[in-house]
Amino acid sequence: MKQLFSRFTSFLRNWLAGPLTNCLYRLWCLTLRITEEGRERVDALEAQGRLMVFCLWHDELFPLMHVRRSLRIVTVVSRYRDAEYLARLLQSMGLITARGSSSRGGAAALRSALHIMRDKNYNGCITVDGPRGPRHVVKPGAILLAAQTGASIVPVRLFMKRAKVFSSWDRFQLPLPFSRVRIVFAPPYTPQKTLHKDVVREECLRLEAVLDSIAPPDKIEDRAERAGGRQAEGAKGSAAPAAGFQAAASEAGAADTKAVPAAMGAAGGSAADADKNGLAAKRGDSPFFFRRFKAACYKLLALALGACSRTWLYRLADLSAFFFWHCVAKRRKESIGAIAKHLRLPPDRARLLARRSFRENMRSFLEMFHAGRFSTFRDVRVFYSPETVRLLQEETAPIVIATAHLGSWELMPGLSTDLVPEREGMVVVRRQKDPELNRLIASMRGARGMRVIDHRQASAVVLPGLRAGGVAAFLVDHNSNRKEAVFLPFLEDTAAVNVGPAILALRAKATVFPVFLIRDDKPAMEPAAEGAVMSARGSHILYILPPLRTAELRGSIEERTRAVAVFYTQAVERMVRAHPEQWLWMHQRWKTRERGSARQ
Repeated sequence: MKQLFSRFTSFLRNWLAGPLTNCLYRLWCLTLRITEEGRERVDALEAQGRLMVFCLWHDELFPLMHVRRSLRIVTVVSRYRDAEYLARLLQSMGLITARGSSSRGGAAALRSALHIMRDKNYNGCITVDGPRGPRHVVKPGAILLAAQTGASIVPVRLFMKRAKVFSSWDRFQLPLPFSRVRIVFAPPYTPQKTLHKDVVREECLRLEAVLDSIAPPDKIEDRAERAGGRQAEGAKGSAAPAAGFQAAASEAGAADTKAVPAAMGAAGGSAADADKNGLAAKRGDSPFFFRRFKAACYKLLALALGACSRTWLYRLADLSAFFFWHCVAKRRKESIGAIAKHLRLPPDRARLLARRSFRENMRSFLEMFHAGRFSTFRDVRVFYSPETVRLLQEETAPIVIATAHLGSWELMPGLSTDLVPEREGMVVVRRQKDPELNRLIASMRGARGMRVIDHRQASAVVLPGLRAGGVAAFLVDHNSNRKEAVFLPFLEDTAAVNVGPAILALRAKATVFPVFLIRDDKPAMEPAAEGAVMSARGSHILYILPPLRTAELRGSIEERTRAVAVFYTQAVERMVRAHPEQWLWMHQRWKTRERGSARQ
């Protein structure tokens, strides 16, 4: 009986602790009123493809992972038994953990984190005084990691208005529900690239000084007021900033005065900045609660839909499509008209096909909530064709995947994780207008390890990733404006085709693979083609069409760009004609017209 109870508790600890704790953690953080200062510095480095090592104190760890968004992070977690639940929580949130600490397995953990950062382009995150202290004393792990990877160090402080402080060695802080949390990202800096112990010790003192010099927001305002008072009493003009800085530096007690200006810049610095931040916080109080409430509703919806089976998900999609079909008359008419015109179908058949399209596309949208559970080798029945699958897996050049709003496009980001797991995967998407919804969708699309990139940052982020041998996926059937498009024949009409994927593919000398994931609920009656991968449980068919190697193209840049755009546009047209019910006909694909051309 004791052995059975031990197995049962082991099962709960190993399989339920991570997801359950993750759910409770997210719900807890949704009640917090979190504001970020200096986050734009982190986003700028991320857009440039620069590696970072986030450094913070052990007692301020709790709220940080909630605001990581699309950052790919590997974190070092100790091998002590009480850190097991933290490791499972971080893993359930999509982070990679390297187990070890300064006193147990530290070298192995740093080597593991080093390889992950170099090979997979992950950022690091280390509590620099963990796992056993002394409290607020920097240890060399983060310095060594940054020096060997060439990463920038990002000091981070978290200030909690109301928190439960535990009596542990680090005086761990647990923010109480509905309390304010301010996260300050200090200006990143690059440490000296040497492993000499004296230099490492100096860098530890430098980082410790920067972290200590970042004062809580209320102290920053008091400091600014005192500096302003001294300015009114004493010297004017250029002497005033110097006086304010001297006061700030003396009160911060920083050991390295060179680090103080950077830390003051991150924390607020001047009285004008402090006043502006205060006004922004006051003005944002009311909308902030609404945004938090809306984000909590989105999270609860995602948890509910992610927990249900695919059968019930499709039933909910069919019910939603029924109401959408009858309530949105404009989209219904546009879909019927587009199908009748571009497929040359009579109105009655176009209406039936449009209704099926509504149902299939609602399924496509809700499948996003199952993106983390989708597996190519379990849920895909047939690979068409096995020759092109082999070409994709054996390709040595960078890979650009061209797909469309056809079939299960929301499940596409996880395909490269399964087919070419050794390559970094990127998916370029368009940002949603609602920031909370955009954040949620990005987290689900990146659930399988894909890097979700806003289309406005594609040139700065995707090109370095492709040149490093990565895989980038694009939806190439968007309507585009004239500046970003060439006009090409598409489904009996002329459409504005985005040339962004073509230009990136040419600059990286990538191979373009048209890839489409089609839903097929019918059981497999016929045998698969020779060499094809079969699964009796599969509900999708993966089509990988013959590729185009851009390095072999000749001609001017305009001619090659047009050739690549024609290539993936014709591939999309072939697949839409083969599976018209699964394409997004309600999208205004032919909205942009050539100059001088009448809109039809």
